[in-house]
Amino acid sequence: MRYIKFLLPAVLLSGCSLGSHGFDNHAKAPSYGQQGAHHGAYQSTPYQPACEYSGCESGYSVSNAPTVYGGNAAHAGHQYGAPQTPSANAYGGQVAHHNARGPHGYGQVPNLRRAYKYGTLGATMYDVDSDIFGIQGRVGYQSAGVFGVEAEASTSLSSDSEDVLGVTTKTGIDYQVAGFAVLRQPISEKFSIHARGGYHVTEFDSEATTAGVTTDLDVGNRDGFAYGVGGEYNLNRRDSLRLDFTRYDVEELGSLDSVSVAYARKF
Repeated sequence: MRYIKFLLPAVLLSGCSLGSHGFDNHAKAPSYGQQGAHHGAYQSTPYQPACEYSGCESGYSVSNAPTVYGGNAAHAGHQYGAPQTPSANAYGGQVAHHNARGPHGYGQVPNLRRAYKYGTLGATMYDVDSDIFGIQGRVGYQSAGVFGVEAEASTSLSSDSEDVLGVTTKTGIDYQVAGFAVLRQPISEKFSIHARGGYHVTEFDSEATTAGVTTDLDVGNRDGFAYGVGGEYNLNRRDSLRLDFTRYDVEELGSLDSVSVAYARKF
């Protein structure tokens, strides 16, 4: 009887101890679907004392089977993982063309026109009926629309000669300055056309030679309206070639029909 008193508590304690060890072996991650397995929300935690639960009973067990909460366990990775790319049929045909149409489905961002400054440097033929050639430069500003302004200056490098009744007359251009309002319209990505109108001042240099005697002719400067049309071909985003046809009305002398070719640079 004395031995039974000592053995009974020992057996009970050993049974609870075994139950607690069995409970710990299964309590690594309670089964809350795959969420627990993926996110480690419920790590192995020994529940002490073991005998407070029915862990001593062989019927109590905790398994890792992903059966709790139904289908959510199977898709837990999608709920808490990285965003998934939608399938091609999720939102209609636009998703299939997501990359081609841009991130918002509105197509590629257009290259909008912008305002810019520019300069040109080239050669000019002051009048198609003469041999007066010169060097010509321009600076200008073009708005984001069709309107622009430019200033022009030139000087001749040659003169035109004419013989009448033994008198040889030579005429050149000391300088020519002009200001224009410009309307410019792109036709394509590479080509644009423009029209311009303004006012000019031209200083002539003339002399007459008779029997070997040369006399300066005081023609002086003449002013008047200037207007014309032209085109520009873009070599790249900054560089272009420009062609202009311009008429300069010259006070008391008629007009000069000029042709000019220039290299243009945008700034």
